[in-house]
Amino acid sequence: MSPYSLAIRQEAVRKTLQRGRGRTIAQMADELNVPYHSLRKWLKDFRMSDPTVPQPTEQRATEYSAEQRLQAVLDTHAMTPEARSAWCREHGLFEHQLTQWKAQLLTPADPAGNAGEVRRLKEEVKQLERKLTRKDKALAEAAALLVRDIYRREQVRPGQVVLHSDNGSPMRGALLQNTLHQLGVRPSFSRPSVSNDNPFSESLFRTLKYRPLYPRKPFASLHQARCWVGGFVHWYNTEHRHSAICYVTPDERHHNLDQALLVQRHAVYEAARAKNPQRWSGKTRNWSRIEVVHLNPENHQNQACSNRENLLK
Repeated sequence: MSPYSLAIRQEAVRKTLQRGRGRTIAQMADELNVPYHSLRKWLKDFRMSDPTVPQPTEQRATEYSAEQRLQAVLDTHAMTPEARSAWCREHGLFEHQLTQWKAQLLTPADPAGNAGEVRRLKEEVKQLERKLTRKDKALAEAAALLVRDIYRREQVRPGQVVLHSDNGSPMRGALLQNTLHQLGVRPSFSRPSVSNDNPFSESLFRTLKYRPLYPRKPFASLHQARCWVGGFVHWYNTEHRHSAICYVTPDERHHNLDQALLVQRHAVYEAARAKNPQRWSGKTRNWSRIEVVHLNPENHQNQACSNRENLLK
């Protein structure tokens, strides 16, 4: 049984018979990606057969709807060339037809024939732009108020901190920039096309999304979303004991309450070891305060070692 369907063979014969002058059967075989001798045999069988050849049962390429063409492109996108060629033979298609369909799907449609729809879409875009402008102004005002509140509560001195943010319009707006200038806070912005330029914020968002209680469905209201995020922030600051800072909460570390706690833990471990030394084969856990925290300590250490090696060369 031939690995090529009847539709493939008839389509190949039709294209070969309609080829222009100067084009050989071998060139057509290469273009159609079929064996040369098979194409010669198909031509011979066609000339010898009855003109009233029954139509094939396979669906021709011209009969594929837009949805079927899209599905065909999606089904063959990740296939190897061999698997794609076998798929085409099974469905009565050529590989160049899949390539043509893919190009057509990626080409934007001409909107000239639907002017009313275009006008409606343009008006919707304008309305969305006006809403975004109002929201950007509200976000800029909220950001400025938040910075002033933190500056007052934490008793920040001029020149003490740097505010690193993305390149959103509220963060680059004149209102927030003037506020930062008045308070002596230096602004810093993420680099374009660098997704991890604010790694501590990205790490916090990952912690939020990987919480066991992270909702599987969208929030029913803005109030519900704020309540959930408020509960997460409270847990993270006051209950979550972070391994990178010796299992104390961020709130304890921020208010310098961790030093006494770590000293107490060290005393408890030493007393337990003195009472039952057989349980320890070495020293107790190191409860010394970690002064500097790195998001990726192994990468930081590797970089430091590399820098020292370069200095010794």
